[in-house]
Amino acid sequence: MELVNNGPPPNVIHTATMERCSKVAKNEDVVVRPIANFHPSLWGDYFITNTSLSSTHQMKQRVQVLVEDVKILLKDAKGSMREEMQLIDALQRLGVAYHFEQEINEALHFINTTSSSGHHSYSDDDLHFVALRFRLLRQHHYYVPQDVFH
Repeated sequence: MELVNNGPPPNVIHTATMERCSKVAKNEDVVVRPIANFHPSLWGDYFITNTSLSSTHQMKQRVQVLVEDVKILLKDAKGSMREEMQLIDALQRLGVAYHFEQEINEALHFINTTSSSGHHSYSDDDLHFVALRFRLLRQHHYYVPQDVFH
């Protein structure tokens, strides 16, 4: 098998590099830079220049309003373990559960005590909610035996 090398022989590259180095060592003004002709960005400098303080303040206010709305949803879901578990799962998957740690911990504590006493609002035959309860409680360091799947 023969390898094909279309570039210059190694000794030519070495010689050219040595010549540039010697010119730089002699304080000659030789600047060797690769040329990159990139296409301009489609976005321009929109994201660099669009950082006004008023919009940042408005976004923080909007986040606070939405956090309060979701806290109300969590309080309204207290009656239904199905809704609570689905909402907690959605918040975790969206990556915003850190805003609601206290509410989630309270809800999971209630779910753990209710389900361990056998007074839950869903059928043990509903595999989706058995698995969801198992995962959520295990993720938050509650003991749930593996036997719930048998």
